[in-house]
Amino acid sequence: MPKKAPRRFPSDLPTEKVARAFERLGFSFDHQGGRHTIYRDPKDSQRFVSLPRHSRTKRDLLRGILSGVGVSEQEFMAHY
Repeated sequence: MPKKAPRRFPSDLPTEKVARAFERLGFSFDHQGGRHTIYRDPKDSQRFVSLPRHSRTKRDLLRGILSGVGVSEQEFMAHY
């Protein structure tokens, strides 16, 4: 039986679904700033995600956010 091809990292994603994926990864809502929503890792207060409040999040921005918090694309997509 052939292996299933890995899911390609999308070019842009709905920000609402991106936020839910970070919640599934263990981040919790902290607060909303002027233009961003902040999610923190309850186990490490220095580890946080700042998502702009746009309707969609572009691939390059998401990759930068993921590398900043040490989450791989595959791990993120598993929780997406």
